[in-house]
Amino acid sequence: MSCAVGINTGKEIFIGVDSCASTDDQYEVRQDEKIFKKGPFIIAFVGSFRMAQILRYSVKFPKQIIKDDFQYLCTIFIARIRESLHKHGCLIVDQEDKTEAMDGSLLVAYKKKLYCIDDDFQVGVVNSEYNSIGSGAPYALGSLYTTEKLKLDPEERITLALESASKFSTSVTPPFKILSIKGRSKYKLWSKGEINV
Repeated sequence: MSCAVGINTGKEIFIGVDSCASTDDQYEVRQDEKIFKKGPFIIAFVGSFRMAQILRYSVKFPKQIIKDDFQYLCTIFIARIRESLHKHGCLIVDQEDKTEAMDGSLLVAYKKKLYCIDDDFQVGVVNSEYNSIGSGAPYALGSLYTTEKLKLDPEERITLALESASKFSTSVTPPFKILSIKGRSKYKLWSKGEINV
């Protein structure tokens, strides 16, 4: 199920991902990346590649017409995601209790905050400068905690966190990719290609 890692420095948000696509008994390294920029967002995902392809290529996110960023994400933004996944046949519907879900989770950088969107569409903001999602998250979070007081660049910390996840999780593998967002829509690609672990 992969790993996505994010750090918010207060001035810039960095998100990094691995490149693994896995099932219970096999994995492959994918060239189609698990992170992308779209308008004012950086979106990283774990879970279904098809879900992410719809979000990347078929969804047009509406402009924010309400002042509060969190309210916008919880309402207009999420409504558009659900609508698009339903339209393209990628929304999971439980016939017994009639609940809907995504086939994965998202780590989203928007303006000056880092958000986690779970498969049940809840939007979360942790009380920390960093977060991680996916099967490698416990290992990545442990790494981020231990590097918290070290004088390392966010890119280095994310790389170490992903290397830790890759070492201990069978569904996380290089190469890693890191993007950053500063302010509303200034993006920077930090790292792309093989990283030795």
